[in-house]
Amino acid sequence: MEKLDNVMTVDPGWNTGIAYWTGDNDPVTYVIKEPPRRKKIKIEPARLKFMYTSFRKIIETLPTVPDICIIEGVEMWTGNVRSLTAAQRGNLFALAYLVGGYINICHMFCMTVKLVYPRGNKAKGQIMWKGQLTPEMVAKRIYRINKTKYPEHIREAVGIGFSVMGVL
Repeated sequence: MEKLDNVMTVDPGWNTGIAYWTGDNDPVTYVIKEPPRRKKIKIEPARLKFMYTSFRKIIETLPTVPDICIIEGVEMWTGNVRSLTAAQRGNLFALAYLVGGYINICHMFCMTVKLVYPRGNKAKGQIMWKGQLTPEMVAKRIYRINKTKYPEHIREAVGIGFSVMGVL
């Protein structure tokens, strides 16, 4: 297993999970959450600005700027009602804006960006990170590797890292 060193893995969303890897199995983790309800930002551009600013601030607090950022890309599962509903509501588009903004910020810091996908598509050159694994299965496999239980979005960011290492 090749360890990730000075690499950041990201599970994007309105609750973004981030794992910063330093050559071991215990990444430093962060989560970017939407503002508290009393400060709820309803206008999408303002919400995106909040998320982008928070993402940039996390990068700036790291000991060194990561060499690589691995982000979960956006994909629609045509056989999945939840995915189709997200597309109809515009949530999938908002996620695409968010991923694009994160990629842009990474490029501003001169990071190499790689995209992975939950299911991926080899014919399109997409790298799959979890395939048919349920969130519970991902959590169990992570626990088997480093004996740590993570909250939902951080779990996915950590899972992406272990998947890239080939141990998930």
